[in-house]
Amino acid sequence: MSKDQSAEMMSRPLPKGWSWVPLGQYVENHDGRRVPISRSERESRQGAFPYYGASGVIDTIDGFTHEGEFVLIGEDGANLLTRSKPLAFLTRGKVWVNNHAHVLRCKPGFSNAYLAYYINSINLSAYVTGTAQPKLSQSMMNKIPIPVAPPEQQTEIVAEIEKQFSRLDEAVANLQRVKANLKRYKASVLKAAVEGRLVETKGEWRMSTLGDEGSIAGGLTKNQKRNDLPLKLPYLRVANVYANELRLDDIEYIGVAEKELEKLLVQKGDLLVVEGNGSPDQIGRVALWNDAIPNCVHQNHLIKIRFGDGVLSEWALVWMLSPVGRRAIEQVSVSTSGLHTLSVGKVSRLPIGVPSLEEQFRIVAEVDRQLSVLRGMVTAVDANLQRSKSLRQSILTNAFFSPSPIEGSTA
Repeated sequence: MSKDQSAEMMSRPLPKGWSWVPLGQYVENHDGRRVPISRSERESRQGAFPYYGASGVIDTIDGFTHEGEFVLIGEDGANLLTRSKPLAFLTRGKVWVNNHAHVLRCKPGFSNAYLAYYINSINLSAYVTGTAQPKLSQSMMNKIPIPVAPPEQQTEIVAEIEKQFSRLDEAVANLQRVKANLKRYKASVLKAAVEGRLVETKGEWRMSTLGDEGSIAGGLTKNQKRNDLPLKLPYLRVANVYANELRLDDIEYIGVAEKELEKLLVQKGDLLVVEGNGSPDQIGRVALWNDAIPNCVHQNHLIKIRFGDGVLSEWALVWMLSPVGRRAIEQVSVSTSGLHTLSVGKVSRLPIGVPSLEEQFRIVAEVDRQLSVLRGMVTAVDANLQRSKSLRQSILTNAFFSPSPIEGSTA
């Protein structure tokens, strides 16, 4: 909310019995009891009490700074402007709050939940200072105008918001279940594909390895010397390769020697495999290079596979994405200090079933057909999940700023 918007808002007629009140006159401030605890200390003090920061619960701890019902409002951080998460939180019971959240309690007779919902319904940018590190100081926070309804109407507004949120939460939970089922269906399609059950197949499949069916190569190592090389080419990094997905919005350039080009250039149809990741379910992420960027090379944390005439790259991709392929990748990766890693040698030894080329074409076509339908369904679910976020904000806004707020009449 800009300052002009704030003035415009306060000029709106309120329902009878309502009034605009600066937040500082509406609450008791309990910031004085906040205590920050470093992450290293919290690791040795894990307990049953939630530890709050600017964006909600970030840990647990063995003690508490506040007991009762409070409204916490983030004091600093990008979320003050981006609002990717709620800014105000209602807490009950015993909690620990660090110095990145203001701790407030409404004066007797008024609803803490009403205040929390109202803060989450508005844009506070007019009260935020700083750009590199946005901050909502206590003095600026105290100026925020609150449309204070009579206590009984506050209770009714909170009850209506929570009723609508409950319905919305149920709908979101259903959408999440649908999305989980679609994920399982995708895995079942891929599993059926590599087990020869997705389309009718004839003859025995031969078992082979990726190294026997194609050439496996590592990529370039980034170092200072490359800055002096005159030839600069776009290069692919781990951040560009996901499971059956290329994210090419952020591409960097690097110096490359002419003699390296034969090894490092990626060609359409190459598979790119992520070498290492701290999470076992992310190790071996694989995507098919589509030649979207000409003359592209790859870093050493991406392993490149280029197949010969006997195996379609698209078939190998299906195999590696399937539960069978994923299990094989996770089994050969090793963990060193929590990092799961692959190597050119390990990727070369990964097994692959090889049907005839004609069957590979048919299986890949059927997988593409079914996954295309699936992607459309996932897109629709994601759109509805995104819409639910807008609906949540609309519920809050309408609760306070609809032409006829709950049980209110314009004076």
